[in-house]
Amino acid sequence: MRRSPICETLPPGPVAEFSRDMVETLNEVFSRYETDGVVQVEMNEKGLWLVNPHNGSRQFLGLARLPEAPRPTHAGVCSARH
Repeated sequence: MRRSPICETLPPGPVAEFSRDMVETLNEVFSRYETDGVVQVEMNEKGLWLVNPHNGSRQFLGLARLPEAPRPTHAGVCSARH
């Protein structure tokens, strides 16, 4: 299959990861959260959230992987050599 030239010019975008149980949950609740056949999912550092189109509330869909722990930084620490 040949790649479209437009794909080669697009920068990589945000990626959402879904586990099987997240997809199954989405399938189970789809009709309650869809508008015109589309479900809105928000993504933040705590996971993926289904947006209820009727009242704007959010339901936690899940987090496929735990985020990597931040690496300690040594900003502001200097070692003076004489």
